[in-house]
Amino acid sequence: MNLHELALLLDKLREAFEFGLTASIKRDLSDLTAAFRELPDQSVRDFLKSIRDKPKAAPARRGKAPPVNLDELVGRIQQVRTHPDPATLEQLQADIGLLNNSDLKKILRRLQCKTTRETEGNRQLLLQFLRGETISPYPSTFNGAELQQIDDAVKLYQQLRDSQTISVEEVRNRWAIVAKLKKAAIIEVARRLGFTVGTRDSGKEIYNRLLSYLVNNTLAQQKAQSILTGY
Repeated sequence: MNLHELALLLDKLREAFEFGLTASIKRDLSDLTAAFRELPDQSVRDFLKSIRDKPKAAPARRGKAPPVNLDELVGRIQQVRTHPDPATLEQLQADIGLLNNSDLKKILRRLQCKTTRETEGNRQLLLQFLRGETISPYPSTFNGAELQQIDDAVKLYQQLRDSQTISVEEVRNRWAIVAKLKKAAIIEVARRLGFTVGTRDSGKEIYNRLLSYLVNNTLAQQKAQSILTGY
């Protein structure tokens, strides 16, 4: 079996067990199949051999810690908070334990949470947020009406994502209202949903990325339903 055939097999398995999988597992399987298709097509045996034969990295030198990808880390935190997973939670707790106070504050502020002066205090606040506990909010740059729009957009996304009877056309029509939000609000919606947002991404690009996921998710559900029902 080659990698592209394996990707197809994983797609079929994901579709067959669609209704028994959590949203995070569905996303992981989709990411995995996409990664296999991006790689040069080769046998699974050769692929595994190339990984095993790859030279091990030299031990890291002591000194200044490597820079932290805050966008990626915030996305992981939001995803685990929304879709708890023990293994991912344990890894995130370990990663948070290595952060300095400056990064801890930046992440807490992106998550709209309060901060303290002490490193350990901020670390505990972030761990509490990760576990789903309520934390006092950080002063928001959004007014009350904008915060309500953001909350409504997040709920709408979740409704469209989880619906098993909606059509692609209805997804597009109902999600179109989010395009009217300003860029900062769309960024906040994406981050609350666990998506990683780049500093150079435009509001339209982020909106289209969210829409693309919703459409692909709807199509996958329709295909899985047709497989199960035979229609």
